[in-house]
Amino acid sequence: MKTMKALAQSKSKLNTLKAGLLMIPCLQAGLLGYSGYAGAAQVPAPIDIQNVGLENQALNVYDNQSLPDYTPTAFAVELQQSGYSKLAGNLQKQNTPDATAWNVVYVNVAQWRKADAPALRKAYEAGAVLLLDATESTSKKMSAASTAIGGLGLETPVLVMRYDHGKPDYRNIALDLNTPDAKANQTGSANYSELLTRAANRSSLTGPVSAILDTHFSVGKDADETRAAQIQAQAQAATPYAPIYTYYITTTTAFDCPLYEGVKLKADGSWNWKGSKINRCYNGYSELVWTVDLMRSVPAVAADGSSAIDAKYVRISILNNAGGSGIHLANWLAHYYTWKQSNAQWDDYIGPFANKYRFSVSPTNYSDLTLITHSPAQTNPQVTVEVTDSITIGVGASAGAEMDGSGPKAGTEVSASFAMTTSRTTTMAGSEYMVRNNTGATPGKAEWVWDRNYDTSLCDWASHHGTGSQCWFPAPVWDSSHIMNAAMFTPIAYSNFTPAFSVLYKTQDVNFTGNRNFQISAGVDIRGIAGSARYGALWQTRAVDGYNQVSRTLTNQTIAVDFSRPVYYPEVNVILQSLNESNSCIGVYNANTADGADVIKSACTSGKSQFWGLNSSEQYVSRVYPDRCLTVKNPTALIVSTCQTTDLGTKWYWNGNTLMSRYVDAQGHRDYRLAIVNGDLQLIREDQLGSTDWNNYMVNPN
Repeated sequence: MKTMKALAQSKSKLNTLKAGLLMIPCLQAGLLGYSGYAGAAQVPAPIDIQNVGLENQALNVYDNQSLPDYTPTAFAVELQQSGYSKLAGNLQKQNTPDATAWNVVYVNVAQWRKADAPALRKAYEAGAVLLLDATESTSKKMSAASTAIGGLGLETPVLVMRYDHGKPDYRNIALDLNTPDAKANQTGSANYSELLTRAANRSSLTGPVSAILDTHFSVGKDADETRAAQIQAQAQAATPYAPIYTYYITTTTAFDCPLYEGVKLKADGSWNWKGSKINRCYNGYSELVWTVDLMRSVPAVAADGSSAIDAKYVRISILNNAGGSGIHLANWLAHYYTWKQSNAQWDDYIGPFANKYRFSVSPTNYSDLTLITHSPAQTNPQVTVEVTDSITIGVGASAGAEMDGSGPKAGTEVSASFAMTTSRTTTMAGSEYMVRNNTGATPGKAEWVWDRNYDTSLCDWASHHGTGSQCWFPAPVWDSSHIMNAAMFTPIAYSNFTPAFSVLYKTQDVNFTGNRNFQISAGVDIRGIAGSARYGALWQTRAVDGYNQVSRTLTNQTIAVDFSRPVYYPEVNVILQSLNESNSCIGVYNANTADGADVIKSACTSGKSQFWGLNSSEQYVSRVYPDRCLTVKNPTALIVSTCQTTDLGTKWYWNGNTLMSRYVDAQGHRDYRLAIVNGDLQLIREDQLGSTDWNNYMVNPN
């Protein structure tokens, strides 16, 4: 395998394109690329990459030879047998290559190494679908791999991820979270291989993976043309710069709900459940989209007088208009007689319905965090409430700054800032559920329960109301109505429900750069109610005999947030891109964090090794490590070193499109400028020849 430096310096290894998409029409060494367009006329018009920034360039260009090769797991073999074939570490849909070819990069997490991350990240940001398979690994290694590749870590056996139209889209494929083995291993250190073997459900994962690839990640020609058009539209649009990076995490779970269908009365008047359990949740399914916002604020004052503080935030939400397809128990309520002797002698049943929907967000270590806001608050049944939680954040750029526009180039611009408001709105439509906000019961944990209040509301759901507090009532012997009134159970109780909530956390120390895990959870308590009627002269006596309940875990996912990500730096994030050479950017070789690591010119990859921020001391701070500045080692070598304000070799200023250094050599020469000379990055003086036109385009990396 070639080194990253060799790849970066080899002009012949990468086919670059200024257009929205580059289609790779062939399979090289068994590695799948995009299918080619039928004709050149269908290729979108090129974008001038000298006039737009990295986010609007076609990043779907990557070197097939740099992708690692992994041996498939037993799960991957089963996936191949269900409709996919394996080619040298990558999965390919059968009947390709053609215009509907897949571009799926397979990663066996057990074999994954940190050194694999740059090539995989480049493929991911180029639009490839990544299938991370941890079925023979651990949850912690899956979290490490997904963090290194996509910037946010998830603990799940199988993860399908794609960078879709500038939005990270994660879809986890979970084990059956309701088996005894799964419950016993929800500790963050589960060995998925052992768990899959005990649960005997490895094959059950292949169906959801195939469905996600088929439904959500189709990359055929039509989808690619649509994506190309959107990239071009984004290039022409003016998008305000904001230090906010958003992830969308889709959690899916199929579940059942075996419930007894009725009760049997005993001679002493008591009862017990009769018959066998019946799965009332036929095709029970949950799909929830969790929105995770990473935000950085600097001190600033808004036009309305509100102030923004120096802070790092993370906000986790499920939103009304983007919360996924929701939770589905059944298409209808089962409501029938389980036994009937006459109009006055019978047993009946109604179910399934959700007695409680439960959701929570909780940091596993709260010592470095503060919970700022949480919504909705307590909400009574049948009340519609709309709540908007807002936070004012300061942006370290001039007001009106746009994505892909030029970043700050002088000290006055660096110190400029403005304040903006970011908000999440949750709307709770009136229903039979009370919203209980239990936030604060556990430090740092935000928790909501949508509760039917069974114990206090049960008799209100009956077809007739009795007297006193007893949930029984007399009725004429000719009355054939059921015990419960089905109209009291709206479709929210069984057919479809999507919650809406939001919680905002802040690091206590703005300089905190560690990792923190957040546990996101969802569950439902599913019930069925049994009742009976017994003859008594001219009247029958009816009663609700009891309920049967089963609880199901819908989401139990750990999200790893790295507070050292580029989005959390106070300076505006920029790339330093050549205006003389196509697709050439300045970056730290191999994302090396060491003091003295080399800085090179390479193809623009959108990796954090190429992200910089200009501070008020005229230093370009690298995003590979919190204290590394672009430094002149000598006129022919650039490095990153510890940021020292007294070192002139770390100071830079702009003269038009020329990036000047304040470096002074041993002979006292100064006025050096950054240049490309014979393909190499170095400093030259005014009387020397080289390509010296650069720009610093603002980007919004994770």
